Amino acid sequence: MKTRKNYFGTRAAIAIVLLTCNLHFASIEAQNVISAGTNVTVIAGTVVTSSQNLSVQNGAGLTVEGTLILKKNFVNLNTTSNLGQGSIEFSGTVPQAISGQNTIGSLVLNNALGLDIGGNTTINTMLSLQNGHIRLDGNNLTLGILATISGSPSLNSMVIATGAGELRKSFSGAGSFTYPVGDNSGTAEYSPVTLTFTSGSFALGNYAGVKLTNTAYPGITGNYLNRCWTLTQNGISAPVYDAVFQYVTADIVGNEPDLSCTQVLPAPAITYNAANTTLHQLTASGLSSFGTFTGAQALIDKIVNLSFHLEGLYAGNGLMNKARNATGNQFGGNIADKVRVELHQGANYATISYSDNNVDLTTTGIASLTIPSIHNGSYYLTIKHRNSVTLTSKFPVSFSGSTINYSFDTPNKAYGNNLKQMSDGQYVVFGGDSNQDGVVNVLDISAIGNQCTLFSTGYIAEDINGDGMLDAMDLILTDNNASVFVSAKLP
Repeated sequence: MKTRKNYFGTRAAIAIVLLTCNLHFASIEAQNVISAGTNVTVIAGTVVTSSQNLSVQNGAGLTVEGTLILKKNFVNLNTTSNLGQGSIEFSGTVPQAISGQNTIGSLVLNNALGLDIGGNTTINTMLSLQNGHIRLDGNNLTLGILATISGSPSLNSMVIATGAGELRKSFSGAGSFTYPVGDNSGTAEYSPVTLTFTSGSFALGNYAGVKLTNTAYPGITGNYLNRCWTLTQNGISAPVYDAVFQYVTADIVGNEPDLSCTQVLPAPAITYNAANTTLHQLTASGLSSFGTFTGAQALIDKIVNLSFHLEGLYAGNGLMNKARNATGNQFGGNIADKVRVELHQGANYATISYSDNNVDLTTTGIASLTIPSIHNGSYYLTIKHRNSVTLTSKFPVSFSGSTINYSFDTPNKAYGNNLKQMSDGQYVVFGGDSNQDGVVNVLDISAIGNQCTLFSTGYIAEDINGDGMLDAMDLILTDNNASVFVSAKLP
């Protein structure tokens, strides 16, 4: 049997409008295509039901001021479309989808098998969650300034925001909104977020967005949640807000009373209020930044002590010179220079769990930093300096304790045995990688040579020995390492 299709041209459009005016209800049974050059309007006070797919071709228009009930899919091939201020209801008995970039007055979902969002969608008036899941995948669903939520948000009626797409809400000013989000990874779990803005500046087109995962934050051990929420914003300046995160008991690993609301990104992690074990909620008050939140045991900072020496600054007998600029010391006290320290996941070196690019390195070769105790796994320690070869620990280092000590005193402590022995027996980090491309070669030599011809001075990367001047000493050190093909060794 062939499927019959309705193609609406200009006359058909007029007929449809008149039909809905006179009869109040209309039902369209066939496949429906609104062709280019045609504008179809569902006028206020009327209801039109499409039992099959409804397709709006590029160049066609659909305006819904009344109610459009869809039993199958809605396909919009236009680049963008404002579909009017009426209501579009998805109430089929099979999974439904909406595609295209659409702006809708109200959207009603009453389908136990749910709705897939196939393009960024904006709702201006109301999102009614009566039954079923709205699945965002990689697309955003934005609720305008005046948009509200109705229906019965719950594990059976919610927005699945576990992909790249976010549920977003625009704000006109201070106020509160509950995001009815959750996941359907295996068992459906409802984990809504409430944001209450107490102050801020809200530009036109602003939004605060929410997405989540049904997983623990990488590296967390002990007491924690298998749940992370990520909050984003655009066009909101100087915000001050409170956040409430609802979790389910199935997400708890360890002891619930030991959990606290924890902002894990951006680093460093911050601990907020203890979990409400009666309501199963996490709360954070007075927030001024956005990022990723989870539940974890209260943070007690860990101390990391690293020992290493830089070839360029090495003076002998375990001591280093202080890096200088053209007028004297660049750093006070016994600080020789600044380095960057990174913690890379032991199971996947490409994943950086924590970094600090402003760590003091003393003249005795000690770099100490404080990190949140949320980092309890095993990590490769990577050290980067402005003109030295990147150095990484031989193996992942356990961070299970409160104090972590690691010394690069012998080659077998460095990945690839990537240390250089000086005449006094001290092992040091190879110098000369002024452009930080991971290898000491002719490019570094050329960069130093160019600076020498300009008689450059100061705290610059090409000053390998840190004396504040560019001269033959920097060239010699770099050339020596280039001649033996020195490069970074990474897992």
